[in-house]
Amino acid sequence: MKRKWERAKHVTKRAIKNMHPKQITKHVSQRKIIQKFADDHGMVYFGLIEPGDDHKLVRGITSSKDQRDAHYCIGTYDGYDVAFAQRRVLYHPPNGKPETHNWLVFQFDLKFKYPGRHILAVNKGFQLNYNRLLQGSRVSPIADQAFASHDPAFTQFFTVFADPSRPYDIAYTLPSDVSTILGRHFRPLSVEITEDCVYIYADNQKPSEQLMDVMIQDGVWLAERLDAISKYLTEQQK
Repeated sequence: MKRKWERAKHVTKRAIKNMHPKQITKHVSQRKIIQKFADDHGMVYFGLIEPGDDHKLVRGITSSKDQRDAHYCIGTYDGYDVAFAQRRVLYHPPNGKPETHNWLVFQFDLKFKYPGRHILAVNKGFQLNYNRLLQGSRVSPIADQAFASHDPAFTQFFTVFADPSRPYDIAYTLPSDVSTILGRHFRPLSVEITEDCVYIYADNQKPSEQLMDVMIQDGVWLAERLDAISKYLTEQQK
């Protein structure tokens, strides 16, 4: 955690001077909201992360060479190392004007390496943005039939991206008890699971204390559930 603080200080110092006046006004307004959230949740607020910096302080599938992260925060919440950033990514379509997409991103470091597959559960209302990010990658949408035994609310609101060569192995990574909670309580959000981290995404949403509180609570719940699965599997192998 200390190393992350030092890295954040280093990249933040060089960034704020390049902002446009309109961006500064918006930045200050949102900063007040996010700083209060950080204070209330025991996190440290650092601010803007310089674009193009080699350090990817908040990673995940939305990370891009064209990203710009603002309002970076870091801390520990309910025993988990947590980082937050408001991320903007600029798309360059082959034909047409550049397009911007924004995310609020929470990253939760898992305590155990999760043995499941790398997957995304994407809110269907924002699937196009992830299709763009995942072009050329190894993951693609998994048919809803793979979740026939899961709560129907899950497939109603989410599309799962994973390695298509093993579409029916998904239950190992996303048990039905987890997908049920996602379908009933996470549906305004999107989720990414890797072996090291959980990411919670809010697409094109303005930051608010209420929204951020939901995201951090949901993220900790999911991290705890995945860690419990990893711990159980480790104990069974002894």
